[in-house]
Amino acid sequence: MITLRAVLWAPSALIFSTVFLEACGAPAPPRELMSITIAPISASAKGSPVQFVATGTYNTLPSTVTPLTANWGVQSSTQVTATITPNGLATCKSGTGTIFVEAWVQLDIPTAPTCNVVDPIGNPACSEMWGAALLTCP
Repeated sequence: MITLRAVLWAPSALIFSTVFLEACGAPAPPRELMSITIAPISASAKGSPVQFVATGTYNTLPSTVTPLTANWGVQSSTQVTATITPNGLATCKSGTGTIFVEAWVQLDIPTAPTCNVVDPIGNPACSEMWGAALLTCP
C-alpha cells in the first residue's frame, strides 16, 4: 500500500537530487575557443606600423579574451612584402597592395589523416582556429 509520505517523498527527493547535481556535482562544459577576430579588420600602413589585436570568443565565461595570445603571420606576395611581430605589430617593407594578416591558435584536437581545410595563407587548418584581417601597403 502506498502511503501519503511515499507519494510526497519521491518527487521531493528527485527535485533535491537534481538541484544538488546541478549545483555541486555536474561538471562544467570544457572551455573551448569558438572563434578569433582581429582588430582592426582592415588597416593601411602609411609609413608607420599597424598594431593588430586578436580577440578570442569562448563557449564559457568570460566569453571574450582580449588580447588573445596567438601566433601571427602575414601573406607576403611578389607585389607586397610585410612583416609582423609576435605581438601583432605589422610593417610594410616593400611594394603596394593588400595582403592578409592572420592570427591563429593551435587547438587540442587530433588532426584528421586527410586535412582539406586551409587558412587564408594556404596552410592546413584542421587543428587550429584562426582569424584574418587586411593590411594595405601604399
